[in-house]
This record gives sequence, C-alpha cells and structure tokens, in this order.
Amino acid sequence: FANNIPSVRLWRSLGFQEIGRVPKAGYLIKKNEATKQANAEEEEEEFVDAIMFYYSFV
Repeated sequence: FANNIPSVRLWRSLGFQEIGRVPKAGYLIKKNEATKQANAEEEEEEFVDAIMFYYSFV
C-alpha cells in the first residue's frame, strides 16, 4: 500500500516500476493515544491506495 514507505522503497530499489494504483483499495484504522492520563485511544480511519509494481524477468 502507498502508506508503507519502507516497502515501496524496497521494491523500487530492486528495479520494480510502478505501473498503476488502485485508489482507496485498503481500509486502514490507526489507533492513536489521545491522552496518556485518561488511557483513552483515538481511532482514525482512512482509505489507502494500492500500488501495482512490475518487473520484467526477460
């Protein structure tokens, strides 16, 4: 997914090319600690794009 920066960098460093994206292909729920004192967690929801990579083995 597009928000996984280490993975995207790895594929690109191995010579893979981005050939497309699937918009809003994944649903991500992020849990963030709102306040440490109340021990409450705040959730953020977002859709993330999927990246399609290509590499020619020929």
